[in-house]
Amino acid sequence: MTASGDPLFAGLFAQAPHARRKVPTTAVHMDERPGGRYRKIDLDALVGLGLTDRNGRPMVECRPFLSSVRVDIEAVAIDDDPAGPELHEEPYAGAHLQTHFNIGTTAYYILRDAVVHTSAGVVLVGDYLVGDTLANVNPHAYDMGVGPEPDVFRLSCRKTRRLPGRALHLLAGGGDTSYYHWLIDILARLTVPVPDDPPDVLVLPELILPFQVDSLQMLSQFRSIDHCTVGRDETLVVDELIFVPNLSGFGWAHRPESLGIFDQMRATLGDVNPRGRRIYVSRQNASARPLVNEGEVIELLSRHGYEIVELEKLDVATQARTFAEASHIVAPHGGGLANLVFAHAGAAVFELHLNHYVNWCFQRLANVRGLRYRCLVGIGEGPRNPDWPHHTRWSVDMGRLRERLAQDGFIAL
Repeated sequence: MTASGDPLFAGLFAQAPHARRKVPTTAVHMDERPGGRYRKIDLDALVGLGLTDRNGRPMVECRPFLSSVRVDIEAVAIDDDPAGPELHEEPYAGAHLQTHFNIGTTAYYILRDAVVHTSAGVVLVGDYLVGDTLANVNPHAYDMGVGPEPDVFRLSCRKTRRLPGRALHLLAGGGDTSYYHWLIDILARLTVPVPDDPPDVLVLPELILPFQVDSLQMLSQFRSIDHCTVGRDETLVVDELIFVPNLSGFGWAHRPESLGIFDQMRATLGDVNPRGRRIYVSRQNASARPLVNEGEVIELLSRHGYEIVELEKLDVATQARTFAEASHIVAPHGGGLANLVFAHAGAAVFELHLNHYVNWCFQRLANVRGLRYRCLVGIGEGPRNPDWPHHTRWSVDMGRLRERLAQDGFIAL
């Protein structure tokens, strides 16, 4: 189920001037600096407070733009041995048995005299901190103190600038360093429909990584990318800020409409037809969750015609083409599987999981994209670290892997 051809995107990409221009900002006077104490509140509660600006306009407006939807997903078949190792599932135990999820009406918000704090994208309105913008944010890493009241944050703003006009918030915790968060939590928000008075500029983290620049260059073929960046030690005061909530349910409830932006990016590649490529996404260069017998996995798949791809060595367009042309994708769990957004419906994906951290975000994404999803759970070494399981070394049972890959049509024996 995709959003290809959705009218929401028609205005967004129309009449593009093929440009990426950084928009200038102005200095903020000392008495306007927004450092201080802020109480956390969610956006809907903030709307209910009825705050107004100096001109009597609402400081927060809510505008529904995507209707409710039910998304069917296929339950996952896993080795369910009561005597086997314990599975630690995300988002909850037993999630692999889920057959659908429901998404309510989604709104976007217009925030006036809003403050955007650092590249994490934390938003302040009046005396309040918008709790919806705290996902994946370590407060102490962004000049934010917490306590003694758990819902009150103290902010120190070292470099503050003002951005005039209307801007679209395209920031998220981790989006300045993580490929997954950049695609799924930031670029997906470009599904916001263009109202009568569209945003003048996009608010982005500093563009310091090649994948950020590559993806914006692809999008600039359809629309202007006028933007203002916010660094890790900067704060931006915005006249009018459009904020779109997370459209992936933080990985577990993807809105089908959010895939439209990736269809547009794929269209920049020209004619791309699935060519039956079989790929294995290597994590040999990754520091998190090292798969200790990955060499055996690669040897097995290479014998069956799989290309071994190291995504960190490829630009975004090449990653997109690789997944768009693939008929079979095998990979350990990792951010590179965010590229499933570029895959064609009908492709098959086989994900290798660590039992200490079985995160079903790509299973959900695969189902929304119309892919066939299968998986195998490997075993971590030693006891599980509940605070940070990602340093765990792990392995997969090669006999069981060979059997499952053959059973599910990924290899022929």
